[in-house]
Amino acid sequence: MERENIVSREQFVLSTGGNLLSVTVGVNENKSKRKKVNQVSFQTIMELSNVLELSKNKTKKLCSTLRSNLTGVESNINIKMTELQDTLETLYECKTEEFLDGDDIVVRDIVYVKNTTEFIKFIIDERGIDTPNAIARITIDGGQNFLKVIINVFDPKNHYSLSEMYEDSGVKRCFILAIVEMISEDNGNLQKLLEPLKLEEVDFSLAFDLKCANSIFGLLSHSGKYACLYCEGECSLKAGKLRTLGSIDML
Repeated sequence: MERENIVSREQFVLSTGGNLLSVTVGVNENKSKRKKVNQVSFQTIMELSNVLELSKNKTKKLCSTLRSNLTGVESNINIKMTELQDTLETLYECKTEEFLDGDDIVVRDIVYVKNTTEFIKFIIDERGIDTPNAIARITIDGGQNFLKVIINVFDPKNHYSLSEMYEDSGVKRCFILAIVEMISEDNGNLQKLLEPLKLEEVDFSLAFDLKCANSIFGLLSHSGKYACLYCEGECSLKAGKLRTLGSIDML
């Protein structure tokens, strides 16, 4: 850039390819007067990507838009996204399986973790949780056209999170253990979804709704006459004999 008759204290705004740079001629730089820009971390970008359900390309566009509007974004985001994708490929596996869909049999892809125990250890290490205090809460959910098994790993004694937006025990900080699209929550389908996870090798707490609970324990649906999860009584306000794991095994 060339310009004649430049005078002292004249101001220019220069384009640097990133944040605009303000220059005053003949005046020493005063770092205390620089505009401070909060940097958006990789963790925040990933959380925004998950909440907004953005693809990898749309996440890249999000970073470009933030940078062009004077917002600092952590460097090497694209490289870190690729590294994250590579890590996920080492943790998860995919296979096809036959499922019941009413009276029909359909073929669907299941995505699931290769080793549930090692996966939980990986989360504990990444989050820096004290292992004896770690809780693994596994949830089964059939919403939004997906039947999925998800897990939260957190320390209930220390309410902290590496996330800038959410708690580790919340739904936004859970992980997929297994997921399959467009199948119903019946006994056979749930068994095929849970089988590759080998949950019998893991200490965990299980969370589910009553419909899913009946399927897991092999009970009738809630339209049946003896559908109560907790007792053997008929479907009325009168309680029956309490169920036990032994009595359920005999059904």
